[in-house]
Amino acid sequence: MLNRVEPKPKEVNELITFVNKQLAESHYLAGVKYFVDEQLEKAIKEWETALVFDPQHPKARGDIENAVDLLQKLKKIK
Repeated sequence: MLNRVEPKPKEVNELITFVNKQLAESHYLAGVKYFVDEQLEKAIKEWETALVFDPQHPKARGDIENAVDLLQKLKKIK
């Protein structure tokens, strides 16, 4: 809804950024939980969602790469 406000006052932009970072972190942490529970596909999806909200998330991209590598190794074993 805030994205529809035009022109956006500085405070609205700051609020959008804050909310997006909070949503990104929430999805990132959900991904960590899935990873620990060995649900790699779900973890990857959560981390990808985190990147939608915060493309510069400090850990999500690297964790996706690690999980994809681990999935590929697991598939070779099976």
